[in-house]
Amino acid sequence: MHCTTRVRHPAWSNFILLAACFVFGAPLAARAAAPDFVLAKDGRAQAVIVPYGGDTNGLAFAANELAEFLGRLSGAAFMVAEKPVPGYKTLLVGAPYQPSEEQELRVRVKDASTLEVTGDGPLGALYAAYDLLETLGCVFVSHDYTYAPTTNLLAVAGDYAKGDAPWMKLRNIWTELESHVPYMMRLRLQGASGDPVWNKFGGKRVYAINHSIGGIWFRDRELRKQHPEWFAYLRKGDRRSFGWVCVSNEEMYQQLFKEIAAYLGEHPGIPEVSVAIGDCSAFCECDKCLAEVEKYRDVGGEDVFSCQYLILANRVAKHFARDYPGVRFNILAYGERQPSGNNITMEPNVGAFVAELWRNHGLPADCNPRGAYCMQHIAAISPKSNPPYVWEYQANFRDFLIPFPNLKIFAQSARYYKRLGVRAIMAQNQYAKIGDLSEMKLWLYAKLTWNPDADQETLIDTYLKAASAATASATRRSQPTRPPPPPSRLTTPSSASAPRR
Repeated sequence: MHCTTRVRHPAWSNFILLAACFVFGAPLAARAAAPDFVLAKDGRAQAVIVPYGGDTNGLAFAANELAEFLGRLSGAAFMVAEKPVPGYKTLLVGAPYQPSEEQELRVRVKDASTLEVTGDGPLGALYAAYDLLETLGCVFVSHDYTYAPTTNLLAVAGDYAKGDAPWMKLRNIWTELESHVPYMMRLRLQGASGDPVWNKFGGKRVYAINHSIGGIWFRDRELRKQHPEWFAYLRKGDRRSFGWVCVSNEEMYQQLFKEIAAYLGEHPGIPEVSVAIGDCSAFCECDKCLAEVEKYRDVGGEDVFSCQYLILANRVAKHFARDYPGVRFNILAYGERQPSGNNITMEPNVGAFVAELWRNHGLPADCNPRGAYCMQHIAAISPKSNPPYVWEYQANFRDFLIPFPNLKIFAQSARYYKRLGVRAIMAQNQYAKIGDLSEMKLWLYAKLTWNPDADQETLIDTYLKAASAATASATRRSQPTRPPPPPSRLTTPSSASAPRR
């Protein structure tokens, strides 16, 4: 049992306290505010940046990002050191922290000499660094321009403390800008799979969704020749589609189990596996598969061929549930028609990536009856342990340079997804740096996937004011108004003088 002892003051002590308040002119309840935690003043750094544990887990990258942008804000040269330096305050990156949520960040003034920038592991610490920079005025406008307003006094309140975590745990996007890894990290987006810097921070793509039937499973063309009966039969043309399978063929399942088992053995600890249909493939129309389809009709009494997604995924998930209990098996839910009621369910280890191809993507996600019906149905039948993911389309894929008026719709879509319990989203965006406000839309998407309840108009206003500063500057867009001092490398200073007071 935790006990708290309360100290009672004698009555006369209250008189002394009251008298003291009259003498010194201070209210009884007033407490002196903690002085500001000054990072830099008059172009001189007042703090040194220290990655906790040195370069452990890549924290030096976050430290150097702080050094660069704090330098741009203040004109001061910030030192990155292995340990605190006498005479300087400490900006401690990656301090020990027990998060309550995935990717959680925390920035707080611990005491008069220490500002902690930390969170859920190295990635949380990096997000905390960017959050602090944004609090101080930085806006990561584009891959080659960051707005950083200069000031003679760079400080946070002496009692500053902030904790935050993203609503969408997966915030991925396909864009040409994905190759600019530092920029994607500054936006707190995920998607630079395979990059060494990104991977240090746990930024690997942890989800698995692709056109895996025919793309990963059953890629062997000899199998197609030897066992055409394993694949989807199409009555029109009396032919086979090798991007999907015959879900009533038992031999097909045994081969699929074999291929997935080999993959799981080669990738220990992998959290997700895709069992999704090939791109532009068709469902099986053999007699046995049609008999299965007839069991699942939509509200209009029409057959729902998309039930084959779940027939396959449920069978696979059941097979691997015991030996791989932590693995989620993903499907791509394209079908605009869904079974009526709940006459088809999803196994606890099955997850859906809802991709509403037919929806008008110039409107919010909840403004299309067919789209809303599909999304809501999938959300309703998804297991609580595996809520659905969303695959968004945010560009004109016929021509990326043609204006696509969707700037102000995603905030409503994001809040709709949140109401349905969606915690992960992947969007296909413009595959061009130029085009219809491409980088502005990317920035706005990043903010709204982190917090769907953020005010859209405030965000747009913040971005436009920061972007306009680039055009107002006489320097090139890629250069700051004041050349930033280069960040110091991670070193242990042999000697350091205290900053001037």
